[in-house]
Amino acid sequence: MKIWIICTGEPVPFLPDEAGDRFLRAGKLAQHLAAQGHDVTWWTARFDHYGKRQRDVPANTPIRPAPDGPEMIFLDSIGYQNHMGPRRFFDHWQIGRAFKRLAPTLDEPDVILAAFPLVETCANIVAYGRARGVPTILDVRDLWPDVLYERLAARIGFSTKGMFVPYEVQCAHAFRGADRVIGITNGMQNWCYDRFGRDERMREVDAVFRQFKQKPGAVELADPAHFQFWSDKGVDLNDGRTRLVWSGSIIRDSDGPTLVKALDLLPAGIEERLQVVVCGTGSLLPDLQALADRRPFLKCVGWVPNAEVNTLLERSHVGLLCYLDRFDFQMATPNKVIDYCAAGMRILTNLSGELQTLAPGSDLIINYPTGGARALADIIATIADQPDVYRVKYERARRVFAEEFDAAQVMPAFERYLVATAETHR
Repeated sequence: MKIWIICTGEPVPFLPDEAGDRFLRAGKLAQHLAAQGHDVTWWTARFDHYGKRQRDVPANTPIRPAPDGPEMIFLDSIGYQNHMGPRRFFDHWQIGRAFKRLAPTLDEPDVILAAFPLVETCANIVAYGRARGVPTILDVRDLWPDVLYERLAARIGFSTKGMFVPYEVQCAHAFRGADRVIGITNGMQNWCYDRFGRDERMREVDAVFRQFKQKPGAVELADPAHFQFWSDKGVDLNDGRTRLVWSGSIIRDSDGPTLVKALDLLPAGIEERLQVVVCGTGSLLPDLQALADRRPFLKCVGWVPNAEVNTLLERSHVGLLCYLDRFDFQMATPNKVIDYCAAGMRILTNLSGELQTLAPGSDLIINYPTGGARALADIIATIADQPDVYRVKYERARRVFAEEFDAAQVMPAFERYLVATAETHR
């Protein structure tokens, strides 16, 4: 079966400059489908959203960067540095235009799966599908334009709703015209019905496919080189302390500043019972590093390859999620939740919403109030003082991973859904 996957903004580890990154949702699915014998083309952007650079690949041309991987098309655009600037919106418009021009020149697929947003691209994809009888599936990942309104209002101090009228119109056409709409959570899928008037009768064929991850193998997790890597960073994975981990983007535009204040409030001597490891880069890292220079229980190690992160998590106990408790995050399940559950870790977070539906009635999710540095410090101190409760692997977390997020379960179901959608339109 010929399948197009359109998703920008993900790493492409097929490329040498991104070989240390990990495949995310579209990349993993493209690999899986290609391995099952499908003819897969993954469309993405030539501009690397994470690295903020143009990839060294031909633009708007089908290529195969890995012999055993899917065909890929890197759509050309100008790129951007500011996530909220006019240049980014123009970049997205260019990607949508590049798809609109190139798609009709290629052999038609049997089905198209498109990540939403990008708004213009999804609107063009649905229009392409309807004109040619090719079924289209929109995979809701982020809540544009609503999240743009939220961020602008936070920046300038007043509501900007209605500012993105073209997006409103294109979203309505896309969600009403798509043959299927899926989401990474129930909340995100419901949003497109409530916000843009998708026909309620389509709930019978729409679906939810959560984010997923391939469980690391035991051999990888026990690799002596990984233990040496962490030892060189000043982290002894066998030292027996309760270990908390924050892995991801370490930015100020989060509830990370609350964590910095909370860690500074912890009592003297807690380093004998507790270690906090921060993996990643971002605007908040200098604040954390300054604190680490004074508080030896805190280790800031910068960017870490995925395999080494998995080993760290397997030897740790509580994962930190310090987010803005904003409506779009409330409807999502962050990728780090999956990583923490796979490693059998509890999750300490300020985030409400969809996350609270995981393992109801358990203490998988440990909540603290957004901005509540004193409350968070007290919770962390309690975690350190109760090793019999918290210095153990939490098997309920592993069960949640197996039932909800394991790629071995989710990807085959996803594949069956794509095939069934294509077959019903033949």
